[in-house]
Amino acid sequence: MEDKPTRKKSAAKTPRTAAKTPAKKKQTDTKEKTPYISDATREQLSKLGDKLGEATDKGVHVARDVAEKVRHFAIEATELTKLKIEIHKFKSSRDKLICEMGSKVWALYESKTLSDIQEVLIGDFQEMERLRAAIANKEVEIGKIKL
Repeated sequence: MEDKPTRKKSAAKTPRTAAKTPAKKKQTDTKEKTPYISDATREQLSKLGDKLGEATDKGVHVARDVAEKVRHFAIEATELTKLKIEIHKFKSSRDKLICEMGSKVWALYESKTLSDIQEVLIGDFQEMERLRAAIANKEVEIGKIKL
C-alpha cells in the first residue's frame, strides 16, 4: 500500500486567498454625507406611498363589496331555481290529474252514468284547486326575487 502525501493548509494568507477576503472599511470622519434623494423627492415618494395605500384599501373594499353582491346573487338565483322546480312539479301533478280525470269521465260516459260525475270527481276537483293555489303562491314568491 502506497502512502500518499497529505497537504496541510497553512494559516498564512496567500495572494489568492487575500483577494477573496474583503478589506476592512476605513473609518470616515463624522461628517454627514449628502443624501442621494432630496427632501422634496422624499416628500413626493411619501405622498405616492400614501396614495398607493389608499388605493389598495379602496380596492380591497370594492372587492369585498363585489364578492358580497355575487354571493347574494347566487343565493337568489338558487332560490329562484328551487321555486321554478317546485312549480314544474305542481304543473306536472296537475297535468297527470287532468289525464286521470279524463279517464274517469270517459268511464262514466261509457257506463251511461255521467250524472254521477260530481260524486266521482269531487276529490279531484279539490286537488286541482290545491295545485292551482300552490302554483300561484310559488309564482308570487318568484316575483319577490330580484336578481
